[in-house]
Amino acid sequence: MSSSPIKNATIGKVFVQHYNPVSGQQEWEMQDEDYDYSKEVASSAYADMLHDDERNQLYYDAIRKAVATLRARGDSVRVLDIGTGTGLLSMMALQCGADHITACESFEPMACCAEKVLVANGFAEKVQVIHKRSTELVLGEDLPERANLLVAELFDTELIGEGAISTYEHARLHLLTEDALLVPSGALVYAQVVSSDLLASTNVPYYNRPPHSSHLNLPSWLAECPGSISVHDLQLSQLDPSHFTAVSEPLCMFKFDWSGRDIPLSTTDTVHVSFLSRLDKSLECHAVFMWWHLIMDQDQDIVLSCAPTWAERDSSLAWRDHWMQAVYHLPRPFIPLTAHSSSKPLILTAARDDYSMWFSLSHGTTDVRPPAPHCSCGQHLVNPRTRLAQLSDIHRLNFLSRVLDAALALPRTMAWLVLGDASNVLLIGRLASHANVQHVYVHETIRQNRRLLLDFLELNALKEHVTLLPEDLSKISVAAVKHKIGVVFAEPHFNSSLLPWHNVRLSSLLSECSHLLPPSYASVQPHSSKSSPSDQRPQELSSSETNGRNVSEDVPSNLTNPTDFESNSFVSRSVDLNFPTSKSLESHCAGNTVPSLPISTSAMLLPACVSIHVMAVSFDDLWKIRAPCRQRCGFDLTAFDEMVDLARTGTGEVVEPQPLWEYPCYSLHEPVMITKLYLREPICGVQRHFKGNVELDVDALRASDAARPDRIKRQARDKSADAQPELYFNGVAVWADWHFADQTISTGPLAHDHLTGRKVAWNATCHQGVHLLRHPRSLLSPATSGISKIFHYCLDLKDGNFSFKFQLEEERCNASSE
Repeated sequence: MSSSPIKNATIGKVFVQHYNPVSGQQEWEMQDEDYDYSKEVASSAYADMLHDDERNQLYYDAIRKAVATLRARGDSVRVLDIGTGTGLLSMMALQCGADHITACESFEPMACCAEKVLVANGFAEKVQVIHKRSTELVLGEDLPERANLLVAELFDTELIGEGAISTYEHARLHLLTEDALLVPSGALVYAQVVSSDLLASTNVPYYNRPPHSSHLNLPSWLAECPGSISVHDLQLSQLDPSHFTAVSEPLCMFKFDWSGRDIPLSTTDTVHVSFLSRLDKSLECHAVFMWWHLIMDQDQDIVLSCAPTWAERDSSLAWRDHWMQAVYHLPRPFIPLTAHSSSKPLILTAARDDYSMWFSLSHGTTDVRPPAPHCSCGQHLVNPRTRLAQLSDIHRLNFLSRVLDAALALPRTMAWLVLGDASNVLLIGRLASHANVQHVYVHETIRQNRRLLLDFLELNALKEHVTLLPEDLSKISVAAVKHKIGVVFAEPHFNSSLLPWHNVRLSSLLSECSHLLPPSYASVQPHSSKSSPSDQRPQELSSSETNGRNVSEDVPSNLTNPTDFESNSFVSRSVDLNFPTSKSLESHCAGNTVPSLPISTSAMLLPACVSIHVMAVSFDDLWKIRAPCRQRCGFDLTAFDEMVDLARTGTGEVVEPQPLWEYPCYSLHEPVMITKLYLREPICGVQRHFKGNVELDVDALRASDAARPDRIKRQARDKSADAQPELYFNGVAVWADWHFADQTISTGPLAHDHLTGRKVAWNATCHQGVHLLRHPRSLLSPATSGISKIFHYCLDLKDGNFSFKFQLEEERCNASSE
């Protein structure tokens, strides 16, 4: 996140404020004076839309048909292009014979880009670009006369979320003739009721409970929350059919006529559709899948479908990331259905306003408009869906429960410190009620999460066993912490973390509270004092002056004699934890600066270490969102490519968060660990450099699933974004593994071995880091035969910022060069 730049005239630079999720602080970064917001375009997936050849061709066909219809009427063709972007639709209209074109674009970098694209294609004199919103156009000033052909792309995953209804209605009233043609002319919205425990767990807090928590109760108001109105967009084609059961067929719920002639463009609408369900098993109805079709022409002959592949039973449907499908979560209580019972009809109700849709399900007949869902529990407002999914992920819960089992089995009583955002209250409750736990200190800074924890503790009579700490840990006095902290525990999770390694913010918090932790046995005789039970209600401790101390370095402590951990490949795996000591780590990072001493404490840290991993991959489709456009439908779009390239200059290798389970890819080698970082070692205020390389086994890739004929054939038939005729290196996946004793919770692949050339299955409860190559590299083409491919990776760690560099180097093999 960044704010507006502030100019420093003396040095010709601007300072741009951004948030460092590792340190948890706002920081200022110096940028060149010509900093502009075209970087927003470079970092967006805008190009994906331009790479959608099916979309482009259907628009072209519909525009050609509309121009021919107007010509047949004897009318001149006056086009208004709303939100022109690169000007592609305007150029299509001009090529089809339009007489006059006015294009409007309110985002200044794109408006300037459109003008450059028009110049490059020789259309600068024929298309007028107005740097305004369509609702700001003045007839007779910006627009010579009312247009009789409107072309626009105003849609998002929810169809109407970008204001399509109000924009079309304003155009109808103020900018178009009464008989104007529109491309597209309308839309249909489809919905399908489903049962899915997996999807329910992404919306219902604590849908699944961890082991040993049956004696704990959750506040009733948590179950009464209807959820959030914000759309849950997904690539439904990648959702495994075993993870949902269809309760209904796809039902047409809303019909839109963008001209407003046949169907008025009302600001609100409610539709009720009755259906019968025939099921082989009893279940509950959890959610509604939604997608839409664009009707491109007046005769409804040209249709663009955004349906998932399994709904149309057509695996050749175009891939697109700009218009995905959506999940709408039904409010509780969920309606239960009995197997083989279909006598009673169900009513699916769809309601909408100008920008949003929502759904409800009921038995029998109804004419009631359901209220829009608004979160009442606060959990949907402050916590991302991935976090809600983690709180209910049974594999993760079982893993964390085993971690707690091992620590609680140690033959001594101690206090626990829990760090992180949205920590699982059921795990905290288990600790607070365990005989081996003297007291639990919790650091939770988000108001809505604190409310849940406080009510939970009150409900379960645990208020005397838990203390909530103030936000600034460094200002808590040692005297205020009455119990000796023996374990520091985190999952870890912080809502500010966009990428998996951002959760090393845990290291910063450990530094802030180091004065509260007992000193290392190797440096100071352990503090011994009798701890009295806390009789205060869980609330913030009053802040006072910091009572810190200098401590010496200590080898990280860990669990002793931990219980056996049952491996689960979904989130955990056995690893070699023969980590280097601080001395060997410094040797590995020779020449780097490590100004701060490690935290020296006898307290057990869970987790103790994080490792960063990397893997070069070949994506089926995701690479298109960053690939150059070059030419689309015969039009030169290199000006757009140049704007993106310029905006990316000096930004280094961009690694962005993506839910990779939604984007199929194949591994080009086995995963590689870049480095391991101790959480008791300083990370902020540290400068380190790590690098390595791996040679790709081209022969193994040639014989693998990644190069199988049907995948190559599909890519060759797909002409979007310069279709790849064979296996390409087009992306890099990066993730973090968190090490708890001899087990690991991974944010990466579900399996870590034997991945070369295979499709990768990813942890679906978190985002991974992705670097997409601007220019994909061929691996198997005859031109590169006999040339070894070496993938180089580099990580620079400075002041909590992780900067990556990746490169594919080609070296001619000796045998081939003879």
